Amino acid sequence: MLRICCVIGGLLLAMLCGCGRAEVEVAPVSGTVTMGGKPLPEALLRFCPEGGGRSAQGITDKDGNCTLAYTNHQNGARVGKTKVLITTGPLEDTSRRKETVPKKYNDASELIVDVEPKSNVINFDLEAKK
Repeated sequence: MLRICCVIGGLLLAMLCGCGRAEVEVAPVSGTVTMGGKPLPEALLRFCPEGGGRSAQGITDKDGNCTLAYTNHQNGARVGKTKVLITTGPLEDTSRRKETVPKKYNDASELIVDVEPKSNVINFDLEAKK
């Protein structure tokens, strides 16, 4: 009897563990960032889902190319409408940042993209500061 109770308890526990947090849909995202028609190297891109939740980010290479990471082990970004922030300095510490990207792309970002449930290539051609 005790053995049956343990088996039933184990099955119930396994079922409950399977009903934990819901998985979110993440899709691959890569692209190129240019400013004034030239590659923007060492820029930080952050994709912040409009519905909240974990953001994805990446840093451009010398040619302005970037692949986003959702976690340390998963590339991509959450599927859906996403606000995009692009900066050449840390987003959190604006007082110490020497920013070359206009505020409309970072602190007051106007960039909204739709990450689709497929492999996404999203390019940004930013207007340089005037």
